[in-house]
Amino acid sequence: MQQQQILVVLGYVEHDGKVLLSQRNEPTNPAVHLVWEFPGGTNHFGETLEQTCVRELKEELGVDVEPLELFPRPVSHTWDFGERHVQIHLVCFRCRYVGGEPTCLEEEINDVRWVPKAELSKYNFFETGRKFVEQIGMLNVE
Repeated sequence: MQQQQILVVLGYVEHDGKVLLSQRNEPTNPAVHLVWEFPGGTNHFGETLEQTCVRELKEELGVDVEPLELFPRPVSHTWDFGERHVQIHLVCFRCRYVGGEPTCLEEEINDVRWVPKAELSKYNFFETGRKFVEQIGMLNVE
């Protein structure tokens, strides 16, 4: 059995009372297909967590951000793909929006939108994303 660990860095970007969300496009994985999340992606060898956050939001959505602080608690999830077990560790940064018009730039993104912060609970998040939504109140607000 193959085992793998992956580090994923997400960005919580709030601007003018709205939060940037992306929707997954992954039809081969029904558990996450069309689920909403804070945008981000996999940490590459040699990158800092901040560099990963900046790179992923630029690559996937064309958005420039400045990571400000980490959410208090990282989140982990284990996937079982038969002969392959994957454990994903996620961290999330609160980010300052610098610029760029959010656009779906990669196939794994179905939709992107600015959502009123008060409406986050109405969106279908995967359980790991929901755990970050629950931590928003713990962040330092400028």
